[in-house]
Amino acid sequence: MKKLAMVFILLLSVNICIAGTPSLTIDELREKKNDPKTKPEERLELETEYHRRPAMALACVLFALIGVGIGTVSNRR
Repeated sequence: MKKLAMVFILLLSVNICIAGTPSLTIDELREKKNDPKTKPEERLELETEYHRRPAMALACVLFALIGVGIGTVSNRR
């Protein structure tokens, strides 16, 4: 249970964004990431944002499923 809480806190503390990145669509992120003119530092940040979006969505679903499972298996006294 403590490990699950630590993973949740770690996911919430991840806040890697560059200026303008949140307003880009996935297709725009992919295009800008693959552009040869993009600096290597910016490319890494774009890749992080590109993979972070679906990962955060899946993490929410995963935590919901885990929470339902833990909630239904309660210790009744």
